[in-house]
Amino acid sequence: MDNNNLYGLSNMTDFAMSIIPLTRALEISFDKINAQFFGGAIPRPLITIKEDVKHKALGWVTVAPVWARFDSQGVNVGDAAHELNISPDFLKAPLHEVAETLFHEMLHLWNIMHDIEDVTRGGTYHNKKYSAKAGEHGLEGYKRDAKYGYSVRLLPETMVWVDEYLMELDEQKTIYRDILLKATKKAKKPYKYTCPICGAMVKGTKKFTLRCEECDEAMVMEAPDDADESLTDAESDESGEAGAA
Repeated sequence: MDNNNLYGLSNMTDFAMSIIPLTRALEISFDKINAQFFGGAIPRPLITIKEDVKHKALGWVTVAPVWARFDSQGVNVGDAAHELNISPDFLKAPLHEVAETLFHEMLHLWNIMHDIEDVTRGGTYHNKKYSAKAGEHGLEGYKRDAKYGYSVRLLPETMVWVDEYLMELDEQKTIYRDILLKATKKAKKPYKYTCPICGAMVKGTKKFTLRCEECDEAMVMEAPDDADESLTDAESDESGEAGAA
């Protein structure tokens, strides 16, 4: 398959680390699943790839259209679309799992179209209504657990179909967001303040000028190895954990 023709891009190497081909592959996959398993009845949502920070969901759809089209004057022209999202942390999963999530969210859209309220508890718990029609759309419904309720999985014959017809998605599923690469905040080593007379010591994460109350003597500061010596006392704030013995 010629990916250049598939995505309308003259040089795919320009997009070696881009979500454009992947997003397009998700859109094409949506269209194929829609045509094969939902009779082409679901209007295509706007497909996004972003993290669900709050719930850590693998995917989601909005219960109402949230994307609108406007003209050059900023006036809404009437078109509106739901949002369907796939988590970027999940893109490394096997094709069947990513496809299953796409099917899962499309079943939500189908239920929304037919005024079926399939989730409760703030959108977390999937009730029996969610998976009631699963068998009509290449899926099998099952009770997942007490927290999330019912879910769906691909039927064996649907897995075979996915392997044959969603190869574009598998080919473009070559990038994902690796949470292990996220920059971690390095814990600051504390400053140590010691009284030269009685030896009382306190620690703090900021630079301060301190005196020992017992000895009325200035405490000697010992800076940590990773300290930023460009900081001045005036730049310290009340969040520093410092005190005097």
